[in-house]
Amino acid sequence: ISLGTNTTLAKYFTFSVSANIDNALTTKTLTRSYNPLSNKVVDVLNNKIAGYSSFSTSASLQTVLYGMLNFKKDAKIQAIRHMMTPQISFSYSPDFSAPSFGYYKNYYSDRGEMTPYSIFDRGIVGSPNSGLVQALNFSINNNLEMKIKSKKDSTGVKKLKIFESLTFNTSYNFAAPKYKWSIFSFNGQTTLF
Repeated sequence: ISLGTNTTLAKYFTFSVSANIDNALTTKTLTRSYNPLSNKVVDVLNNKIAGYSSFSTSASLQTVLYGMLNFKKDAKIQAIRHMMTPQISFSYSPDFSAPSFGYYKNYYSDRGEMTPYSIFDRGIVGSPNSGLVQALNFSINNNLEMKIKSKKDSTGVKKLKIFESLTFNTSYNFAAPKYKWSIFSFNGQTTLF
């Protein structure tokens, strides 16, 4: 189930709120243990109906900024237009590996370490997320176009997309015990070539 709404703030900003609820039902659960005699981790699939529910929520604020650089009328390149969409958001998801949910259990590994696992591992529905998320997310999406002279076009000007999208993303998870910053990611799309 996905719920969401948005509204305009101060004419130039879009404020959005969303929530996602996931429910899964399965006929198998997992019991994992370490067998010291065979020195192997043993997985036992239990035939029983079980399920889990998970949810997350987020709120975001974004705006759109435009910039235009015009050139001389007789130049081959007439103008370059830059559209930038910065967005800041906050997302929250509880730690579904907490004992109160009962979705994760522990087993002792070959080194005697207590190792967590989900009872829904090896199932077709996947497992609920582990780890508390209280993250501040940052993203900037860019669109870059230019107008060039073209004899083939009836208007005498042709639009050329340099970057249909050029996006920069990162986030900061306040709840992470270490490595609070996520990896900075950059991705782009162009039809120039």
